[in-house]
Amino acid sequence: MMRAFPPLSAAVAVCAAASIALAVPGFRKEAAGGDTAARPVMVGQDAVSAPARARDIQTPGSGAPGPASADTTSPKDRYLFRIPQLAASAEARIEAERPGASEPVPNPSPNSSPNSSRNSFRNSAPRSGRLILFFTPDTPQWAGIDPAEGPFFSRPQPTASIAVRDVKPGSELVIELAGDASMTSDLVATHDLNTLAGRWRVQAVLDTDFTERGHAGPGNLVSEVLTVDLDPERRDEIDGTLARELPLASQPPASIDGVEWISRRSALLSDHFGRDVPLRAGVVLPFGYHDLAFPRRMWPTIYVVGGFGGNHLDALADAAALRAPEGRGAIPQAVWVYLDADTPWGHSGFCDSDANGPIGRALVTELIPFLEQRFRLISRTDARVVTGHSSGGWTSLHLALTYPETFGACFASAPDPVDFSAFQRTDLYTDGNLHTEDDGSETPSFRTILGP
Repeated sequence: MMRAFPPLSAAVAVCAAASIALAVPGFRKEAAGGDTAARPVMVGQDAVSAPARARDIQTPGSGAPGPASADTTSPKDRYLFRIPQLAASAEARIEAERPGASEPVPNPSPNSSPNSSRNSFRNSAPRSGRLILFFTPDTPQWAGIDPAEGPFFSRPQPTASIAVRDVKPGSELVIELAGDASMTSDLVATHDLNTLAGRWRVQAVLDTDFTERGHAGPGNLVSEVLTVDLDPERRDEIDGTLARELPLASQPPASIDGVEWISRRSALLSDHFGRDVPLRAGVVLPFGYHDLAFPRRMWPTIYVVGGFGGNHLDALADAAALRAPEGRGAIPQAVWVYLDADTPWGHSGFCDSDANGPIGRALVTELIPFLEQRFRLISRTDARVVTGHSSGGWTSLHLALTYPETFGACFASAPDPVDFSAFQRTDLYTDGNLHTEDDGSETPSFRTILGP
């Protein structure tokens, strides 16, 4: 009886649906199947600019922390979050990490209590970015979910943020809402915070990292979860501490059989951004790659682009199935290269731009030539396939059309829109408004399951 092999992601499935052997020399006639999930992200349509004021917070373009607004309007709710002073152990570690220092001081555990007075801050340099407040109702439905794990796509919760500049240990970040809309502010919120009532759980994040997407980047400061009782008819004061620093980005996973992790500095991207920027990939080597007696020595390549939220680490989920002897009749026998399209601003699509830098050009002129030197890959257009699912599907189409001399075939699964005449229920070419129908009713954002 044939032994079952592990399930595959959609990136593998898309090559199964089509016979790669028909399009690309060097491939056998093979197939596979599976699915993948995207990380949820909320896009707020109803963002409001709520009246607020901030102490020790600067609006964009300002210099040092400034005093509270002189406006005489009575403030309403007040949210204060402190950045603790560096603990002695952290100061000692900073000194030990100074060039020329004799012995490094070990980092404290990133899982240490956020209420600990001996925090894990890695430096005392001023930080700039945004202070983000996340709210979730204090109900059983939200039990066990930290507010800062959001935003949640299917259950949008109140979220607000404000720009901060040059804050450091010892700073107190204060946001005061006002009942009078005449007070100006740069606070941006998905809901009117003045109207929140009842018991809520609140958590703050000081997002100053610009190397990873989202607010969970290394070095960002996170507060404890506060349970508060809000009343629109009174002044509420919320007091918390940004006492936990998120750990540095994790190292590549431990070596596993048949998978190589690549992280290589891109000269093009590093020159564009003025800092070292790597190109990363997870390389899954096929069955027989290291067997000297195996009939094939040179291999075609399938480049896989993950969907939104995916990256090169997706290779972990597919490696066992790709290398299983049982799958050789169904899965294209090739070197599978999982690319990292993730950027601090979201999925890059490997599109060159001011925000992304020359990331597509870096892929085809830096990373792919390196991989073809590092591994036994067939260095021909007709031996390179690019595939992907969702945002990765769109990206694979873009790469194949933009670099036809590099990629000989493309298989895209459920790509992001390549035509906008039916963008959900909106024709972006002819309709006047994305958010409302002609009769003024709201346009649905996404489909959901019907029933209980």
